Amino acid sequence: MEYLANPFNHSINSYSNDGICGVFNSASLYLFYYIIFLISMKLEDIQIQEDVLEGNCDIREISNMVFDNVFEDETVDEQVKKDLTSLLDINSLERYYILYYIFKKRGSFYDGESDINTYAYYKTVVNDWRNIYFPNDNMNLIMSLDDSLENDYQIVIDNLIYDCNMAHVRFLSWLYYSGIYGYLVDRQDIKTTVLNDMNTKTLLKGNLFLKYQLYLIAMENQENNEANNETKDILVEEGNILTTTEEENQDEVANMDAEDLVDELADESDNEEADDNEEANYSENDYTIENEDELKERSIAEDFSNMNEITFASKLFTTVRNITIRTIISTWKIIKEEATELFHTVLD
Repeated sequence: MEYLANPFNHSINSYSNDGICGVFNSASLYLFYYIIFLISMKLEDIQIQEDVLEGNCDIREISNMVFDNVFEDETVDEQVKKDLTSLLDINSLERYYILYYIFKKRGSFYDGESDINTYAYYKTVVNDWRNIYFPNDNMNLIMSLDDSLENDYQIVIDNLIYDCNMAHVRFLSWLYYSGIYGYLVDRQDIKTTVLNDMNTKTLLKGNLFLKYQLYLIAMENQENNEANNETKDILVEEGNILTTTEEENQDEVANMDAEDLVDELADESDNEEADDNEEANYSENDYTIENEDELKERSIAEDFSNMNEITFASKLFTTVRNITIRTIISTWKIIKEEATELFHTVLD
């Protein structure tokens, strides 16, 4: 009985799940399953990396064209061939960028249908080369840009001769026909990101570092030019709008000025006619029949002699001005009527 009553006998008395013990038991159980989950995820990543290294990624059927010699293909532009041969230069910035992207970064490219891992693509093509063309020979460098290889081939483009190895030609041909070269050259965003990563890791030294700096300057100038062109386009568009609005305003003002001038001259003429009518009425009221005898007895010479010279000059100037204004108004009215009559049939 003492054996059974002993509290330290764990074979009979199990641990209690109450209180802090229950919390620790649950935490240890969840921690165990979490560690198992992390281990399985890590093993899956390792398997994926091994598949990439072995070139076992899912790649669509490879065209036989990638095994052709691009430098003997007459359908390929000569400038493209020259750009490809520039990758043979060990001081070429594009050479290190493309090789780093394929072999170190092992990035992917879009072939128009799906994203394909460049390194896995390379490994698959190399294996096909070995299995199809060299089944009996163990050649490790049948596709490569290794500059230590002996030059055994010459590329001739527009009377220019480039010495290289046949492995270089196969690699450049694969780059072009697979679409990887065009993809990496055209995507400036990828190129800038990769070169920045290489510079951070101090992989660009000497001439490569200088070319990298020149590339950054060129990209900055290109962005500034694009921004300036966009600004110019906006300013030109706004200028055209302002010019059109200003021309419309000027036409409107010109039309208003002509109409105002005519109205002002007409009003002034009407006012002067009213004044003349008032003077005529005043004269008719003054010089009635009762004053005819007096007017007949008074000679014209006497009237001119007694008239003030300043008053005469003033009245003469007024008369000339009235005649001029009436002439202008009558002429303008004639022109306006004739113009209206002339354009009436055209506008209708």
